[in-house]
Amino acid sequence: VQGLRDVTPKTLVFVFDVSGSMRGELMRRAREATITILREGTSPGDRVVLYTFGAGYQTVFDETLQNEAQKRDLIAKVPTAP
Repeated sequence: VQGLRDVTPKTLVFVFDVSGSMRGELMRRAREATITILREGTSPGDRVVLYTFGAGYQTVFDETLQNEAQKRDLIAKVPTAP
């Protein structure tokens, strides 16, 4: 993850399965990995995108990072449950 920080600007695209098969441990691990990458692998100027899919698909966010506070806002939007 630390190596990602040195590549800038970059675009990171996260695709989240939010169907019923992701209950419990799978969702928790996917969420934790995404949050770690957002916190430690991104810098201002990087574009981050998160899509979810299950019965359909949705764009949760598609933003270019400006500061650390924006990262916290995006982390709050990472899905917590299917």
